[in-house]
Amino acid sequence: MRGIFVVVSMSLLLGVCISQAGSRRAWEQEDTLKPRSKQHSTADEANAVKDGLSTERFLLGRQHMTTPCDLPETPGGARIVALAPNPPAYSVHRLDSITLSRAELPALSMRDIQAWIEVTGADTETWSVQLCAQAGAATEGDATALLGQFKLTQKGESFELSVPAQFPEQSDGAAYVRIQAPRDAPVTISGKSPISVYGMSAPVKVSTTHARLTVADTTGDIEAAIKPDSGIIDFFGNRGHVRLNADWELNLVISAQQFTGDLEGTARGRIHVLLQPEFISPFEAVVNHDSDFDCRASICDQVRRADRGGKVAFTYGSGEPVLRLVSANGPVVINSTDQLPTEEALRSELEAKSKADRQAAIRMNELAGRIHSEADARELTDAIAKQFADSLPSEWVAERIRNRIAHAEYEAVVDPWRLISDQRIADVWNEYVQEIGAPGEALVNAAEIHSMRNADQGAAEFMWMKGYQSIWTMPNIFAMGADGKIAGSCRALEALRLFYELDNEFMNVLGARERVKMGVLASDSFKMLQKQTKSGQPTGGVLQGFVRKNPVGAAERTYLLKNGAKAFDQLSERLLNELLSK
Repeated sequence: MRGIFVVVSMSLLLGVCISQAGSRRAWEQEDTLKPRSKQHSTADEANAVKDGLSTERFLLGRQHMTTPCDLPETPGGARIVALAPNPPAYSVHRLDSITLSRAELPALSMRDIQAWIEVTGADTETWSVQLCAQAGAATEGDATALLGQFKLTQKGESFELSVPAQFPEQSDGAAYVRIQAPRDAPVTISGKSPISVYGMSAPVKVSTTHARLTVADTTGDIEAAIKPDSGIIDFFGNRGHVRLNADWELNLVISAQQFTGDLEGTARGRIHVLLQPEFISPFEAVVNHDSDFDCRASICDQVRRADRGGKVAFTYGSGEPVLRLVSANGPVVINSTDQLPTEEALRSELEAKSKADRQAAIRMNELAGRIHSEADARELTDAIAKQFADSLPSEWVAERIRNRIAHAEYEAVVDPWRLISDQRIADVWNEYVQEIGAPGEALVNAAEIHSMRNADQGAAEFMWMKGYQSIWTMPNIFAMGADGKIAGSCRALEALRLFYELDNEFMNVLGARERVKMGVLASDSFKMLQKQTKSGQPTGGVLQGFVRKNPVGAAERTYLLKNGAKAFDQLSERLLNELLSK
């Protein structure tokens, strides 16, 4: 079956995927994970607005798995699907189902499964196990052959999933496993993708690497862990013997005034807890510093503090703690549902923040357009660093780093010979790719860098004109030639912005690569849109969904685990000095 790419008319066309669209928030789980500074839990941070919702309200949601096999077909046979940046010409999928009785399968075990997995407990005596597999290739035959390599087989109480060679890094495909289980049947799963478990009363043991684990409405013994790679665990419930170990972040929603049983939660980063009003079960939270504990619940006036072995313990209630929480490097945030902001307050907060961000962007763009001294460049650099102070390690925005960048920014403005060439950006980026052991497809050339800069400048100018002023759409940071086109070299701040894009928005690299092959410039499309907008003509375009791809992310995580954050910081600073060297 030929894959059909569905397009939808829009009133606004953005001809390329750009990194400027929207603020990057620490809450977003990105493919690329960098070491972050210890984040103090201010009200703005802990109540961070994500799509108009506070963090706490976001935690209350349920995100069930949707597979390509679930999506409805149009009368013509087309499906609305998410596409990779370079989608294959043919896309096929298949749904396999296995039904087993409780006698045939007393307990379920899956190990090292490379698939999204969802388990739902039900009042039933049968198991329903479904595999939805999807594959794409340049020809229908190749896509079908690739799809045939996805196989789910049963061996006693264990299931195994066969996948194509070099999946998923170098194969266009995806696998999803959905299980309906007898509620009181034990489940053991280890995987390499997101796993969700709902409504089980029997023992559940789940683990994965660099993904999200969700455990909700369970009542039995629970063990959930994410190691060695970073990830997030979400727990929703009020009973059980629960052990949670998140290598990055842990979110807990306790759905009753009392927790029956016990829960131990550890995380390398933030632990976020949402309680019910007048919660009565005793708890304990252990953090590194006083500032790492942020309590906003209605019971906070009853929390006690004590020093403990070089750390700080905060306790509530009497007797042995029912909830034990330990964060190695991040904050512990305690809130309760009666303290959540109203929807009106959230809207007001979002509007106020948007207004402040817009005003800051306008101010920074003005600074970028009138740099006459190194002090001006320092003022601009400090203003931009301030915008990222909560999401970057402190050493990355240290004074010596800001001074170095400001000096290079000033020199590039007053002397065109001090601009940073597209070739140097490509060379430094390629050195980074090779140092961390990323795959060859992450390497770039000067033409691709220039195409990205051309698209970024055109998009920023167009978005700014349309009234979308943000730190990502400031047009004045780009170096322009006498002909009004993007120059062949760039200023220091634009270069750093470009490195962020290379590292976090790899689909933009793929888009630039395609434009270079085709010999087209994205800026031409934006100029046409500007003319249409100014003349009052309606603009149209297409909307496509993209599967995010980042071949650099896995290499960065491996480098960090092997060498540590200090070595990563030293590598980053060395490459920064190479980039800004004369």
